[in-house]
Amino acid sequence: KLEEGRRRREILDRRVEDYAAGRLLASRGLYRASAVELAYAIEFHLKAALGEVKLDDSDQRLVESSHDLPRIFGLCRKYDVLASARVSLDFLCLARDHFERRYPRGEHALMEREKYMRDGQDTLPVYDDCIIQLDLALAADYDTTDFLLGTGALHAFPFIPALAESIFAGN
Repeated sequence: KLEEGRRRREILDRRVEDYAAGRLLASRGLYRASAVELAYAIEFHLKAALGEVKLDDSDQRLVESSHDLPRIFGLCRKYDVLASARVSLDFLCLARDHFERRYPRGEHALMEREKYMRDGQDTLPVYDDCIIQLDLALAADYDTTDFLLGTGALHAFPFIPALAESIFAGN
């Protein structure tokens, strides 16, 4: 039980760290790196929700070994978690593609398959909306606001002004 609680806290903390890092990178004009961090924030929201339910073995393997955000979100629907989140599957595909772009071979494969590259400051509000949707749905699933991103930023110990600023700036 203690191990489960530690793992839960780790996943919840990663959501805050990745979201803050993504917003900070975007504020510096580093949109490609920002998109990867924001995609991680999405992934950890999904995995935080799925960590609360008993998954069958094949679904558990997918959650533990994949960055396939649309498929992981599909598992959330299958297990009836994050039910109140209104998230675009098309956007989750775009966010998933940023994981593939982390490495040159992934970027090449993406260009071959999808014939596009997309990043820039115009995607930041879409990431924000997606992450806020997931954050609020996770709070509803947990039946508490203790784990909201804003709460995490304001109550982090030690308090880190840059963390709070990166989350709240422009929101």
